[in-house]
Amino acid sequence: MMFSGVIPWDGLPVWMYHAQEPPPSHKYDPTLAGITWVDLVFPFFLFALGAAIPLALKKRIERGTPMWQLVLGAFGRGLSLVAFAIYDQHVRPYSLASNPTTVTWQLALLGFAIAIPIWAALPREWPIWAKGLIRGIGVAAAIAFLSKATYPDGSGFSKDRNDIILLVLAWMATFGTIAWLATRTSITARLAVIAGLMAWRIGATVEGSEAAQWFWWDPLPWLGRPEFLHYLLIVLPGTIVGELLIGTKPPEGDTGEPVSWHAWRNYALLAVTIAAIPISLVTLHGRYSLLWLIPIYSALLLVHRPNSDEDRQVAQIARYSVFWITIGTLLEPFEGGIKKDPVTLSYCFLAAGLAGLLLAGILAVSRRWKWVPFATVGQNPMFAYLAITNLIAPLWGLILTPAMSAAVAGTSAGVWVAIGKTVALATFTALAVRFRLSLKS
Repeated sequence: MMFSGVIPWDGLPVWMYHAQEPPPSHKYDPTLAGITWVDLVFPFFLFALGAAIPLALKKRIERGTPMWQLVLGAFGRGLSLVAFAIYDQHVRPYSLASNPTTVTWQLALLGFAIAIPIWAALPREWPIWAKGLIRGIGVAAAIAFLSKATYPDGSGFSKDRNDIILLVLAWMATFGTIAWLATRTSITARLAVIAGLMAWRIGATVEGSEAAQWFWWDPLPWLGRPEFLHYLLIVLPGTIVGELLIGTKPPEGDTGEPVSWHAWRNYALLAVTIAAIPISLVTLHGRYSLLWLIPIYSALLLVHRPNSDEDRQVAQIARYSVFWITIGTLLEPFEGGIKKDPVTLSYCFLAAGLAGLLLAGILAVSRRWKWVPFATVGQNPMFAYLAITNLIAPLWGLILTPAMSAAVAGTSAGVWVAIGKTVALATFTALAVRFRLSLKS
């Protein structure tokens, strides 16, 4: 997410940008079909959010937490993310000024610091009054900051100034949790919810229909709108994977003789799952969608007849993922081809399948050799998201001189700068986790 947002705006191949905003003009064209790797960043994030839901709630359910508390907590978390979406957009340096100055960078850093007492995960052993005091100080500081801040158009605080990505995440965290709670004992019921959402989304394509009126309803733009719910077609498949990560029984009817997986098989699965992404991007861009399913189905051969529980989990994740990929591929001709913007059904299902398949490949290797890349970054996503604009960008802006700016203006240098910023973000986030500084909704 960091890298795709800070790469040079010009001079790179078309596949380095959003498919519907190609260079050199980057003018939005909703008629362009296809996706690029940049278009997969957000749905992969949503898929991870879905997988985290059962992992996060399992222990609370086992402790006997009442269902009403879990549902209320889901809405509370959603409202917290809405507040974070509004706050984050107001303290970004490029929201505060079109051409940030030293003062702008300093204000952005201040905005980052103010967010910490509001959303930091405070130790459980702290007394309630101490937590409330810290939260109160942070909220008071945020109110003071936002009441004084002015923006390039001359306006002040506005609830309609928010981060659309975080707003979508708020809806997904809320309704994804509720959907999982309602179907946690039945995969069939969850598949029925997915089918119902899919049917609603199809009905919404008919202009003037009642389905369209409800789907595109927009009474409170700052709070979100029902159309965000089509992203549940990415989140809910992720919840299935989350349950598989917790542990499942062997699939019914699996009576074949177990055969151990050798190392070459794990590496081959990882290679196939990584290769699936560029293969899909190239073939879908050329509208030869069905041809690319041939190498994808080779993943099913590699996960045939798993032996251990870990191998069985990998196999089940891969099988579900190939299923979603198949659905997404068959839907590609619908709505004028696969697109991220406007979101198409094929995009949701294909992205969910690719995310799950890649995870299966990574698990096949990392679970055996204890290689877990970027784990600490994934443990602190809110910190990382805010740090992109309010820590890395301000620090770079304060350090950068006019001469340095000219030196990195070229395309190749700009790519290396983007890599450096991404590594810096991962490092800061990992250090924050190590020192127990995490932001939570």
